[in-house]
Amino acid sequence: MKAPCGNKWAIGDQIGGVGNLNFNPALGPVQAPWMGWGPYFWANGLMARSDGTTWSCQDLNSDGTHPAPTTGDYKVAYDLLNFFKTDPTATPWFMK
Repeated sequence: MKAPCGNKWAIGDQIGGVGNLNFNPALGPVQAPWMGWGPYFWANGLMARSDGTTWSCQDLNSDGTHPAPTTGDYKVAYDLLNFFKTDPTATPWFMK
């Protein structure tokens, strides 16, 4: 059985125009902050994705999941900054 995905449903409702999730003043009173997926961090280790993203052991903490402060944090920060500077929904407020 697949687990429910509350984030997916909430973002879908906002995209669908549910009133209490409106973030756009052009569509009426702002009721909620903008919700978005953000950048895609997953990669299959050293097997590069189509955009070249990889994760080496040095990029991760000893738990193998969270980014290491040496190189992994920089990858995450770069991806987040690039997302906010290029995503059509994020740029109007981020680049303001």
